Amino acid sequence: MAHILRVPVASLRLAARVEAMLRRAGFGRLSGVSSLRERVVRRWLLRHPEIDSPLVEVESEGIRLAVPGPVVRVFLDRPFDPVTVPAFRRALRPGMRVVDVGAHIGFYTLLAAHCVGSGGRVWAIEPAPDNLAVLRANIERSGAAHVSLLPVAAGARPAARELHLASSSDMHSLYPHPLQTTAETVPVEQRPLDALVEGAVDLVKIDVEGAEYEVLDGMRRILAENRRLAILAEWNPLCLRAAGADGAGLPARLAAEGFALEVLDDHSQLQRSLDELLQMARTGALPNSWYCNLMATRDR
Repeated sequence: MAHILRVPVASLRLAARVEAMLRRAGFGRLSGVSSLRERVVRRWLLRHPEIDSPLVEVESEGIRLAVPGPVVRVFLDRPFDPVTVPAFRRALRPGMRVVDVGAHIGFYTLLAAHCVGSGGRVWAIEPAPDNLAVLRANIERSGAAHVSLLPVAAGARPAARELHLASSSDMHSLYPHPLQTTAETVPVEQRPLDALVEGAVDLVKIDVEGAEYEVLDGMRRILAENRRLAILAEWNPLCLRAAGADGAGLPARLAAEGFALEVLDDHSQLQRSLDELLQMARTGALPNSWYCNLMATRDR
């Protein structure tokens, strides 16, 4: 992995902004308008056939990490989390303590480690064996001694669980994913965050494909003891319903804990009204594939 593939973040963002501007101006149906970003992607792929290798090294948003070849396309399909990444950076300062629940292969773990510096602390929680191997390698190669890897699932209480592994490594879940077929299940240990992380916590990121309520249930002490806590949580109504939970209820759950909410919709890259999205979620008007991130803050 000596060769570094630098994902063309600036070009992708520029193409996306131009597309959005032309659509707002009424030119969205003109030939070529909807393919500006795709042209950037195609040119980059032609120059880099090595992404078909099992594992390659990429650099995006200043973060360098090893990535399974098929996952590289996540960084290319659209600018990678163009709304969430800046909000995540803004929420962090040197010396903070961050928990990354559902760390996947470590993008947000390493971004947090960079933002909080060696005086801070980061816990990366990831139960999937395939993700764990890459995550561990990325943490070790980063030299970030202030990052701790916890190979468990976060939940409401200690338990033995079955993790459903999907064909896409970012869709593994404690429940069958509604958009992916389960390839196999593997046993994992579940622990509550309150038992995994001691002391003050400044930010918890939660991306667990439908088990978000359970993670919150397992962090009652953290919620009570850290009044200035921030939570970055994925809100995926379809996955929540597949887990037997209220698909529209996550914002209300966070609000009940005293959090103010900001909608981070990376797909539309537009400011979205939470009330509008709640109404759409309740009536089933949101596309099945829709999800967003919620930045929850209090006393900030």
